[in-house]
Amino acid sequence: MDDMAPAIQADAVIGLSDCVYPLFHVLKRLEPFGPGNARPLFLCRDLKNKYEPRIVGENHLKLMVAENGSAMDAIGFNLGCRFDEVKKAKKYSLVFSLDENEWNGRKNLQLKVKGVEV
Repeated sequence: MDDMAPAIQADAVIGLSDCVYPLFHVLKRLEPFGPGNARPLFLCRDLKNKYEPRIVGENHLKLMVAENGSAMDAIGFNLGCRFDEVKKAKKYSLVFSLDENEWNGRKNLQLKVKGVEV
């Protein structure tokens, strides 16, 4: 890991199985997010790749992460530089916000990755 990279502070450590719609709906009630009301960030440790990571768009890291039987989509905008590390890692940690993605008329929760620690 780059020693010069700024640390990203998470508001809470949670398990992947906690990333469900009831939590998402609680977070929605805290909106609008912005200066003075930052979007909550979570830390999830000991994640594995369920499927091989890939790069989408220009430089976005697309993951399907797994932990203790739970699996979830994750996207790290402009984090394609971390692809090789994440691909080779047996386990890693992510700092993320919980987000809803809509694609082809389907909505699902995903992790919007802000930081990776291998």
